[in-house]
Order: sequence, then C-alpha cells, then structure tokens
Amino acid sequence: MKKLFSIIILGLFILPINSQTRIFGFADTIYYIKPISYYFLISSNKEFKPDSSMSNRNVKCLNEGYKSFFSNRINVKELEYDLITDTCALSDLRNMFNYTSWKSIEVMPPLFCLDSIFNQVNSNYILLSLSSGFTRTKENYRSSMAKGFFISALTLGSYVSVPYESTIDLRVVLFNKQTRQIILSNNCKMVDCDPDGQKDIDDQIRKVFKPAFGK
Repeated sequence: MKKLFSIIILGLFILPINSQTRIFGFADTIYYIKPISYYFLISSNKEFKPDSSMSNRNVKCLNEGYKSFFSNRINVKELEYDLITDTCALSDLRNMFNYTSWKSIEVMPPLFCLDSIFNQVNSNYILLSLSSGFTRTKENYRSSMAKGFFISALTLGSYVSVPYESTIDLRVVLFNKQTRQIILSNNCKMVDCDPDGQKDIDDQIRKVFKPAFGK
C-alpha cells in the first residue's frame, strides 16, 4: 500500500514536469536570431543620433544573458543570420513587434521574409527579440538636471522633472514554427539602467522570461 501511495505521489510530480517539457520545448532546441538593438544618443544640442557602439555592446550583453539564463535548462542556439543586412526581414520584425505591442495574439501571423529564414531551421521553436532605448551625453544629462531643478524651484516643488539617464526596452516573442502558436510574448522596460551593463541586462532577461520558464 505504501508503495502504491509513493508511486501516485511521484506521478503527481512527474506529470506536470513532462507537460511543461512538451509545452515549452525543454526537450527541443530553441533557435534565436541574433538580437536586434537600436539605441539613440541624445547629444548636448538635443539631437538624436544612432548609437551603434551602444547597440553592439547591448547585443553582446543580451547574448551572454540568454546563455546564462538558459544554461543547464534548455538547448538554446543562435541562428547564424544577420537581420541588419536584410531590410525585408527586418521590416517584418519591426511590424510584428509593433503589432504585438498593442494587440494580444495567440498565433503568429505570416511573416513573408522571416518565414523563409525560419524554414531553414530544423526545430519547432523560434525566439525573436528586439532591444531599444536611448542614452545621454554627460553635457545633456547635466543640463537636463539643471533645468529640472530650475523648474521645480519656480513651481515651488509642485512640478519636478528628473531626466532618465538611459533606458532599456526589451521585447521578445517565442513561438512554435509548426503550429504558429505564440508561447511567450513579453516585454520589460527599465529606466536609469546601463544598456551595456551585464547585471542590468540579466535582470531584464529574468523579468521577461521568468513568467514562462520560472527561473
């Protein structure tokens, strides 16, 4: 009787694990296309300029963060494809994230150029991610802070304007290529964080993936 009771209890623990394995692909490989990062630098004359150096560092941190988060949990491999050079696929990616940012969907819509890339992958699971934000020059940040204090003094503290030093915005979609079912569609926004600070990026990755993977 005790053996039967033990088997039943063990089964109650094993069944949810197996179910989660099938749903989230723990026994399969997730391929992710190299993250896309767009960062802009706000200069002292308040011009917005593409910050390619920050974008490149952010991509490296995201890659390291993905490897760290999924280590010993799942097979995650980078798909060797440079979306930056593919304007059509990049347009698909932008449109898809813009669409999912205001509409909740369960099935991935057709992605004409991206689908041809996905068809080259011998796996059911595809992860797409887009990171964006801005950074400030020291001159711009100091002048914005001074302006904020000045306005606060004029309004006797009723209005306080404190500028963000930088911001990180990460959006991800994980879906099943065969069924088009979206497994995870999530985003995270962090302000006053360093876009190339590994700890800040790791914190953001945990916030994005924890609801689905519970790590």
